[in-house]
Parts: sequence; C-alpha cells; structure tokens
Amino acid sequence: MKAPTEKLSVNRIYDYPNLSGDSISNINWSPDGRYLSYILGDRNGDKAEIRAYDVNNREGLTLFDFSSLSGSTAAASLPGQALDGLTPLHDWRSRRVQSAGPMQYQWFPTGQLLLVSVAGHAPQIVDFAQSRQVPMTNDKTPVRDAQVSPDGRFISFVRGWDLWLKGVAYGSREFPVTYASSEQFRSATGDSMGDLLVGFTHWWSPDSQAVAYIQTDESQVPIFWYANLTSKTGQNRPERYPQPGDPNPTIVLKVARGPRTIMIDTSKWPGYYIARVMWLPDARHIALQMLNREQDELQVVLADSYTGATRTVLVEKDPYWINVVDDWRFFSDSRRFLWSSERDSLRNLYIYDINGTQLAQLTDGAEACISVRGLDEKNGAVYYQVFPEPHTDAMLSRVDFATGPDGYDISAPETITTEPGSHFAHISPDFEYFGDFFSTAIRPPCLDLRNMAGERVHPIETNRTEELARYGLRDYTFQSHEPAQLGIPSDRMKVYSKLLEPARREKGKKYPVIVYVYGGPLPGGFGLARNVLNYWRPVPEMWLQMMAQSGFGVFTLDNRGSNAAARGHDFETPIHRQLGHVELADQLAGVEYLKTLDWVDPDRIGILGGSFGGFMTLNAMMRSDNAFRAGCAFAAVTDWREYDAVYTERYMQTPRSNPEGYEESSIRNYASQLENPLLLIHGGSDPNVHLQHTIELIEKFIIEGKEYGLLIYPNQVHMSFFGMGQSPARLWTRITKFFKEALT
Repeated sequence: MKAPTEKLSVNRIYDYPNLSGDSISNINWSPDGRYLSYILGDRNGDKAEIRAYDVNNREGLTLFDFSSLSGSTAAASLPGQALDGLTPLHDWRSRRVQSAGPMQYQWFPTGQLLLVSVAGHAPQIVDFAQSRQVPMTNDKTPVRDAQVSPDGRFISFVRGWDLWLKGVAYGSREFPVTYASSEQFRSATGDSMGDLLVGFTHWWSPDSQAVAYIQTDESQVPIFWYANLTSKTGQNRPERYPQPGDPNPTIVLKVARGPRTIMIDTSKWPGYYIARVMWLPDARHIALQMLNREQDELQVVLADSYTGATRTVLVEKDPYWINVVDDWRFFSDSRRFLWSSERDSLRNLYIYDINGTQLAQLTDGAEACISVRGLDEKNGAVYYQVFPEPHTDAMLSRVDFATGPDGYDISAPETITTEPGSHFAHISPDFEYFGDFFSTAIRPPCLDLRNMAGERVHPIETNRTEELARYGLRDYTFQSHEPAQLGIPSDRMKVYSKLLEPARREKGKKYPVIVYVYGGPLPGGFGLARNVLNYWRPVPEMWLQMMAQSGFGVFTLDNRGSNAAARGHDFETPIHRQLGHVELADQLAGVEYLKTLDWVDPDRIGILGGSFGGFMTLNAMMRSDNAFRAGCAFAAVTDWREYDAVYTERYMQTPRSNPEGYEESSIRNYASQLENPLLLIHGGSDPNVHLQHTIELIEKFIIEGKEYGLLIYPNQVHMSFFGMGQSPARLWTRITKFFKEALT
C-alpha cells in the first residue's frame, strides 16, 4: 500500500460516501442457476437494489429498486448499516433475537418472480421480467417471516402471534394455520431461544403439502422490564428474557397438513431445546436436533409427519458443551445424511444412514470444516469453508467421495481458492459456478463469478474504492505466540495476534499501544467473531488504522475461547465454568510480548472492547495488577447471572450448579481494584446486554469511592456501536479523546 496522502478521521470514517464502497449482501442463486443475485447498497447511502448477474448472457441487471416502495429510504436500512430506530412500545417480540435484516428477498421456483420483504412494508411479489410488483397483502397489519412454498403457489407468514397462508394466484384469500395464539402462547416465533432457532420457525415440506412450525409456552419465562429513558411518563418496556437458571419456554413442534394438525412426539426429551428442524426429501419425515438444557448432549431425531412418531438416529455427547451448526444435509434417497462433529476437537464431516450407522468419514486432516457450502450428490463432492493455519484466511475446499464395493472411497481434500484473504463461496444449484465474496483486512469486499476449479469467470462487483487508497491503510503483522502456561492441555496450542506499529515510528522513541479485544465464544457461523483475520471489518478496523496514523500501536490477540471454530473444540473448552479466567491470562501473555518490543512504552498500554470484549476490558482493568493504563468498555456484561440463559449456560452451566464460577466471573466483585482511568459506554435501549449491567457496576464504584467516566446513549441498541452512521461517530469521537488524554 502506498503512502497516505490524507489522514483518517472519525468524521470521515463514519460519513458518506462510505469508505467501504458499496455494500454487497444477501447473495443468492435463482433456482435454475441462471442468476447470481444480491442486494447492492449504494456507498452514498441513498439507494439499494436487488441486482443479478445472468451467467447465460454474461450481463448484469437490476431486478428490484427498493426506492419503488413509497416512504422507503435506503439510508435508514441498508444491509450492514446501523439501525437506530426503536421497537414500538410494548411490542413483545424479543429484540434480542436478530432478524435476517431489514431487506430480504426470496426466489420463486420458476426463477422469474421474487418475494421482497422490507421492514415497515407489506412483502412484494415482483415479476422483474415484466417490471411489475404487487403487495402480498392489502392488510395493513405488520407481517414477518414470509416464505414462498417450494411449488410457488403459496406464501406463509406470521401475523401477530399466528401463522398464516395466502395463495399467490390473483384473488386468493388469506387463512390462518393457527388460531388464538398470544404473547404467552406463541406460534412460529422463536423469540426466547437465545441463539437457537433464530430466523424462520416454520418450514414447508418439499412437496408443499404441509408446514411444520413450533409453538412455545412463554408463560413461565420471567419478564425483564427496562426503562424507556426518553419517555416523559416513565414508561417501561417488557421483554421475556430468561436468565441463567430461569424457566425457559416449553417448545413443541406441530405439522399442519390440510385440515389436520399433528403434534410431533418430543415427550422423550423433556426440557430439551428444539435446536434445528429440517424436512427430508421424501416430504414425509422431519429431522430434529434435540439439545438438552446442559447443552452437552445432542440427539438427531427422525419424526413421521403423518403420525408424530419419533426415534433417535444419532447421539452426540461432550464433557463440556456441543456447538450446534447447520452443516447437515440429507441425500435425495432420504436414507443418508451429511453430518459434522467436533468429537475429535476439529470439526470433521461424516456420512450416516438414518439408522445411525456411520458410513464414511470424509475429513480428518488438520483443517476444521467451518461451514458446509454445498453437497453435490450427483458428482460426489462436499464443498466447505476452512481457515488453514495460521487461521487468518478463509478458503473454499472440496472433498470427493464415491461408493465402492467395500464402502466409500474418499479422496484427499482440495483447496479451491488460493488468493490470500477471505473467500466466502455461494455455490450455484447446478454446481457449475460460485459467487466469491472476497475481502482482506485492507480491501473492502468484491464479488466475482468463479467456476468450480476456482478460476475467475467474471468480476461482478469490483467495488472500487479509490478514495480509501488515499488513506494508505497498512497491512497488519500476523504472528503466533505461546499462550499463558496454566498447566492444562491447551497450553501447547498457539495463540495468534495482529499488530500495527505507529506510522512513521522514530527509532528510540516510546509509543502507547491500544489493545482491541473481543475474546468471546460463539458457536457456528463462519468463525468471524475472532479479530485476528484477513477479512474486511470496517468497525473498528478503520478507527484502529486511524489511531496508528496518530502515533499509537494497535494490537489484537485471539485468546483461547475466541470463536474457536477454526482452532477446534479443545481451544475453547478451557473457559468452561470460568468465563474470563483463561481469556485474561492469554491477553496478559500478549501484553508481556508487547513489552519486549523496543518501541512500546509498557506504562502506556490501553484496552478497548465491546459486548464480550467489554467484559474482557473490565476484567483486564480490575484483575490484572494495573497491566493496562486505561480502558474503555462499551455494552459490557458485568455479571453473567443477568445475561441470556442459552448463551451463558452453554459455557457456565447454571448458577445453582456452578455458584463459584459465577461469583468469580462477576466484575462487580472487583470494583475496589480499579485504579486507572475507565470509560463506560452503554445504550439505554440495549435489548441484549441490558443497561443494568453498567448501572450496577457503577453502584459498586460509588460504594468503593472510585472514579469513572460514563456515556449513556438513550436510544441506542446493542449493535449500534458496531455499525456506521452519526451515532457511532459520536461514540468513537469520545473514545478517541479518552485514549489520547489517558495515554499521551
């Protein structure tokens, strides 16, 4: 990267045109494999379109312009942008469960129609070839979770707390699938499931003759009331929010087939979560993943949708916990399925039959399968994401299999993408091409069409960012370290970091360093909750680049427990029942490394983090014998007894079974040990980490006579701090001022 001609500033980072260029999201393929589609958000923040690339004619086209919806403003809801709006008062739908986004679309099976959903508008049926669109419904009552049936004849959706259907043909009426559901007894709504069953909670059968859906009894789930800080009448907002040890919703699965409704028999698994649901291709059977509350046992259960009868197919057990992912795929014969497991630490791929017999192990190498991207049954291949060592770059891999006289013949896995950076593949239904969503730590995402050998066929969205080049973003130095030596088996595993030295560093001069931390576990996904990645993440990476331009060193280390999908289960299990202990020890090992660098001032090291990273920041400021001169924590958990039950119990179990672990991890217990400057920031409307976490810590500081800085953003939610826009700009302006005053 050539030398910068301009220096970054907070105002420029968060202003338009977006330095990340155009946003590319919701990448999908038409069912016939002709169109690679995506939502393109203009870098100026005022336009969004559904775009597509026609692989037959080698041309791009616009399928839908979101500005065609009256009152729609792209700048307020572009994918990847911060949303500052509040949920209406007393809307009981949990705001902790993140929806897929404010703009969504689905293909009809013909490949000629789209169902377009935008928050605040009725879903639209779009015939892009004829440039026509009609609302799915004229009823003004809001709907959510709209889905097109596999045959394209019906659309299902949730209105209020009930599941509804509507025919697509002109004049078709709407009719309810469920009746008289309520806030306490909900249909097709997974709101109190933490990070389980997010997204849709009803599923069409492949033949479009039946719909499976969950029903939950929330009546025993405690209500959390949090204040509307801008209300003139002191109103509060209610939310069903089970904390560790609290009653969870009771969950059942039902199947509506014509006038009949069948209850799936899950009585053999009392208290279990229905973690995943999938129809088999035969359109009769449904597969469920049943996870016990302790989250250390997962059963794959096969259900008969006609009778409700169930049987166990496969059981996974783990002495710590099981990470639930979405890697399973059923073969067209409905007799076999693809499965992934971390039973050997690294996640590997297997083929099982529906009697639970393992037919083949497809992978067993040094690279964990992060996410299955496609099962090509015809050609005998599975495509999946990997992060090869040093686990910074995401690549697409392939493993081939074939049936032989003695079982399966398995070929050695092959890595398809090779260019350094992060490649996330979206594979066409016919397995002829894939859309390559590619970025690096200093290069915003672009979208290319590639063939299945990995060769570029056509650049679809180059996303040129000429202005960004003027700021001269610099490459990080990625490296490995020994972790803290704690006398446990994972001590032998390397931890990885990235470092950015101060710009124009002068020999013999000492400089301050900011440590940016997340450090928390997260199951599934693409393994992107880590920080040490060669992947474009504008927040907070551009701010960190700005601070390096201003004379700060910037350092990030992924401790044990950090979204360990790429490292294997053994890398994350040391945190079991003791959140914050091993993680902090590894971060302090990183500080010791920094102190060996001749340009680092050991007395001017600061730390910054949000959410779990906020917890880690507070942990470091009060439990590290003043290793950090200053710290800033935003949206921080301060006591795990008051966070989400599903997430917390996975790692800590319940307060009743692990009282010592919860007590030791409570940041409030260490308030007396705060000695250095600390800035606390929280959103007053945060539905994920409630404001009470910060308020209760402040109460301890007052008792102990400790000084602290505090910023409360009344109308901000949890993800506001991780997004773009004016509110985050004000936040990061204050953080910049804090560190410049505390460390220089």
